Amino acid sequence: DKAWSAQYSYKGAEAENKGTWGAWAAYRYLGQNTDLFSTFDVILAGQKGWEVGTNYAPFKNVVATLRYGNGKDLRTDNDIENLFGRVEVFF
Repeated sequence: DKAWSAQYSYKGAEAENKGTWGAWAAYRYLGQNTDLFSTFDVILAGQKGWEVGTNYAPFKNVVATLRYGNGKDLRTDNDIENLFGRVEVFF
């Protein structure tokens, strides 16, 4: 199957600089069996849709990320909606 992704990113949280942040918007079309282990968190293989996200460094060496995805399953045409959050601590 076919797969493609288009993303616009603005800035980006820097773990070493408290208070930095970033945001992005993307459209992803990921056909069935296009990858064994997806690098995307809210739009997965066999789905298409929009993703928006942000990341923020509330403390030095800590980055919090939040992603939201909204789209459709390519096989069943069912709506999908996913929310993903992560907090990373760097040493």
